[in-house]
Parts: sequence; structure tokens; C-alpha cells
Amino acid sequence: MRIRVFDIGGSGVKTVLFLCDGHKHIELIEPVRHYESPDWSNFEAWLQGEINLDAQIIGISCAGFVDYSADMIRLFRIGNWRNKPIKHDFEKAFRGTKVFFLNDGEAHLMAHHDLFPHSQLCISLGTSLGFAMSDRKGNIVRPPDNMNFDLGEVTVPTRATNNQAWWVLGSHGLEELQNDMGHENGIKHFGYRLGAFLASLCSIFRPDTVVLSGGITESCWHLFQENLLREFQKDKPDWLREPRMVKSPYGREAGLWGMAKYILEEWPNRLSR
Repeated sequence: MRIRVFDIGGSGVKTVLFLCDGHKHIELIEPVRHYESPDWSNFEAWLQGEINLDAQIIGISCAGFVDYSADMIRLFRIGNWRNKPIKHDFEKAFRGTKVFFLNDGEAHLMAHHDLFPHSQLCISLGTSLGFAMSDRKGNIVRPPDNMNFDLGEVTVPTRATNNQAWWVLGSHGLEELQNDMGHENGIKHFGYRLGAFLASLCSIFRPDTVVLSGGITESCWHLFQENLLREFQKDKPDWLREPRMVKSPYGREAGLWGMAKYILEEWPNRLSR
């Protein structure tokens, strides 16, 4: 079975083709492609002109607010999508395919659901901040409205120009630190900022594992890890059992792998309905 996966976010669109067998083994069968400036206003038509689908199933990881009750993207600011019926639009554009989709933070979580102990918090650090969590059984946890969690509006105590989490812990906040402190020192200081944020987060959710993924993690982990762990230890409550803190093995491609894994988990359930 072939699965075409799209990861739609702040840096554009990434796509790759997976091949999977009946035993949930999956592998990439082409290089990941990255498109920085898609036509957001006519997205499905743009895809049809750019990409040979060559798959029976489509998986979509998308930043923003995903309404799973209505199969809609309620808000994706970069593409100016509001109340976009993404499942319907893709099934119409690519006839004969089945479509699955997740918020990008949840796709990153699913990339690691079979690798580390649950419950998990997954924090993806890229253009913005992504967040998702699982329960002790490995199921995705969502708010009562059946949309994804979004921590972007949470404020982080900092002297940054914008102290909202999406900015402070995304590429804009990191770039500001590097402009002020230099390339390497800015990344190291980012670790303090992230450690304090995670200490507060873990005191609320108390996970067994924290997984860090995304482009910033992939490129900067070796510089900010030490300060992250030091600040986490300093700021966490005494009663908090310290979670395992790990770097994603998938790097910038975690959303793609997570969507493929999610489809393999959900496909038998879809067939039985």
C-alpha cells in the first residue's frame, strides 16, 4: 500500500511517499520534497499540477486548529484558511483516495508513540510551537471540543519582543536571541527559556516522556540541551517526578512519519466501519 503524506506548516509544504505492508512496516520510497511558496488560495489544484500522487491513501499534517468533529481546518493563518473542509477538498481533488488528517503537533506525537513510554508530551519547535499529548494507553488527548490543543497564546516570562509561546519558542524568538547575543550564545540561552517553559508544562500534565522535535530541535539540540536540563531542574516543583526528556530521531520529518504511523493505526478501524 502506498501512502502520500503532506506536512503543511510555517515553512511551506513537505511531501513524501511511503510504502507499507500488512505488518505495519513502512519505508520512504522517494526523497522528501519541500515547497516554500505554494498557492494557498487554490491549494488542491496547485498540488495536482506539482505532484504525482501515486498512492491509495493521503495523509495530511497541518498547523493550526483542526476540528475533528467536522473534518475541517478552522484556522490556518499562514494559508489564510478558515473553516476549510480539508478532507472533502482532498477527496474531491484526488478521486478514489482515502484521506486522513491531523494537526501537526499531533502528527509529531504519533511519530513517537511506539518509541517511548506513555504518557507523552510532544513539543515541536519550528516556525512556531506545536504541542500534543497522549494518555497512559498512548491515545491522543484532546479538549472537549474535539479540536487539538494549542499553547501558542500562553505567555512565557521573558524580555522578548513578543512573549507568547508560539513566537518566543519558535524561529522568530530564536532569531531575536541570536541577533542580540550571537549565533551560539543565542541558541544556548534559548535552552534556558525552553527549560523554564517545560518545567511549568510538566507540573500541570506530569508526563512520563517529553519528546522534542522539529527543525529547531534538530539543528540546535547540541547547543541548548545542557541549559534546558539545568533550567528544568531548577524550576520544577520538588514533588514532580522527572520525565524522560528525549530528542526526536525523525528531526524535521517527524510530521511525515507520524501521519504514516497514524494511518497504519487507524486504517483497520476505518475498514470496519
